[in-house]
Amino acid sequence: MRRLLLPVWLVGLLVVPGMLLAGLKLDWSLLLWVLPLRSPPVNDWGNHTLGIVWYLREYLWFIILSPLALAAFRRWPVPVLLAPVALLVTLYATKFVVPTEIADFSIYGGCWLVGFAQHEGLLRRISRTTLFTVAGSLAAVGLGWLFTHPGPRGFDINDNALSNGLWSMAFAMIAMGVTPTITALARPRISRVLTVINSRAMTIYLWHSTAIGLTYLAARHLGVTFGGYLWLVTLVANVALLLVVAIVAFGWVEDVAARRRPVLVPG
Repeated sequence: MRRLLLPVWLVGLLVVPGMLLAGLKLDWSLLLWVLPLRSPPVNDWGNHTLGIVWYLREYLWFIILSPLALAAFRRWPVPVLLAPVALLVTLYATKFVVPTEIADFSIYGGCWLVGFAQHEGLLRRISRTTLFTVAGSLAAVGLGWLFTHPGPRGFDINDNALSNGLWSMAFAMIAMGVTPTITALARPRISRVLTVINSRAMTIYLWHSTAIGLTYLAARHLGVTFGGYLWLVTLVANVALLLVVAIVAFGWVEDVAARRRPVLVPG
């Protein structure tokens, strides 16, 4: 809770006053910037860079549900692991409308529970063949569904909940099942990078969209043409540079949240 909420509060302190000056309504919903059980309010001024706050809401619900879910996972690991997939398929087949929090759980809950499987050693106990077969099957079905059911933006996985959920869960299985081995073989360099990223994960997430927005704003001001590989390289490089600035400026709050001594660069 601390690791989630303290970085969110810092963002709120920096952006909410500006949004209020730009016309954001002053009412009780601003308390969601303190405890985001639902998406905190934003206005047009902040919408382009704060659209990412929906994930903070889902992350908070995952934290709240974790004790009960972990107890259930330890008793019935496979059924619990498959529960989000079953919910996702059911919602897709029935077109039943549920609250956004439940819909997002059906998409991303599988990734969260794969984390349980990693933590409890389940991914280590199964063979690599089984791991890649299960993950590959989920990924293949997810991509197959995407390419046979394109959305309003074409083959954009964000517009296809079923594809998104299956692909994301497959990706998490491979990442969590394989990365520890790769890290062990490549220490200390990869371990050092992972230490920095993990210690600043919330800062990177909370500020990456702002970095993208500022890059586009500057490009428009300078008359830069969007599109092409040169623009893509420029965008990625500039966003990376701005994220380094954000990490140095705001990352220390994650040390406070984790009860570590605040430092500019972790480790």
